[in-house]
Amino acid sequence: MRGIMLLVCGCSFMISAQAQDSTYCTSTVLGQGRPKAFEFNYGRIVDYSVDTRDVVNDSLQFKSEVRRNRRIDIKARVPLLIRPDWKISLGLGYLVENYSFEQFSGPATPLLEQLEDRPLRSLSTTLSAARYFKRTYLLSRFRASLDHDGVESPSRDDNPIKYTAIGFFGWKRNANTTFGGGVAFSYLLGRAQLLPIVGYSHTFNRHFGIELLLPQSAKARFNLGDKNLLYAAAEIEGANYNIAFSGQPLDGTFFLERSALRGSVRFERELYDWLWCGFDAGIVRVLNLTLVTDHGIDRGKTVIGTRVNEALFFGASVFIVPPRKMMN
Repeated sequence: MRGIMLLVCGCSFMISAQAQDSTYCTSTVLGQGRPKAFEFNYGRIVDYSVDTRDVVNDSLQFKSEVRRNRRIDIKARVPLLIRPDWKISLGLGYLVENYSFEQFSGPATPLLEQLEDRPLRSLSTTLSAARYFKRTYLLSRFRASLDHDGVESPSRDDNPIKYTAIGFFGWKRNANTTFGGGVAFSYLLGRAQLLPIVGYSHTFNRHFGIELLLPQSAKARFNLGDKNLLYAAAEIEGANYNIAFSGQPLDGTFFLERSALRGSVRFERELYDWLWCGFDAGIVRVLNLTLVTDHGIDRGKTVIGTRVNEALFFGASVFIVPPRKMMN
């Protein structure tokens, strides 16, 4: 607990130091939620069907019902450099998810049996840097993650490490408006891609604002007082996992591309000055759930492509933020 509070104090000092020097702008607008020093998220998608669309041979066809897709995501951020014009931090993350199936059918049923409740894990390290000027700012982020199924330690030949990077240039028009653009190399759609990004945040009044980071997310924010926030959002999120199969009909290491579009409503509430909780629910539309032979720009051959119907999801989280008195 003492370590977590040190994270909070570090992030708090970053913000308060910046607030005390009006020479430099910030990348945030009035009304936005406080930055998270530590967060624990639990989410579940329930009851959707999945079946094959494209396969390299008929032995890989299947149909199934996914009873649940469960996910736990833990993140922490440690400040490394704290100055009014420079902020550098190190992020650590751990994510684990698994699939539980029912009503197997088709020749590829042994594959689903191998995937049943198998933990798909992601261990990540993120280095973030922000350079602030009077009216503009530069943001960059570099992330390295080990994304695999935990069956065995992946070898170097299995390409276990995934890298993502973002560069963003922004303008701070006033305390209520900021906008900018950049480029991202990421697995947002489940595969390695270079994408342009556009950001825009605006607070219309003390109750309402919008936060856009396209093509990843679009959020409408409703400030229900100082201790309650409500969001309506559409977001895309993705991942790519090394998965080892043995026996028939597949043998060896392959890569699972996963991405989905989520439409949700999220409510956040302050439990204590530095401790918040959040609850969200909505509908998820899977955009990509494909097994391929490589995870780079050249993703190799598609081994299994699937069709997936829409499903309901819900989640809950707790997170730690800087105390209010250090924000002012």
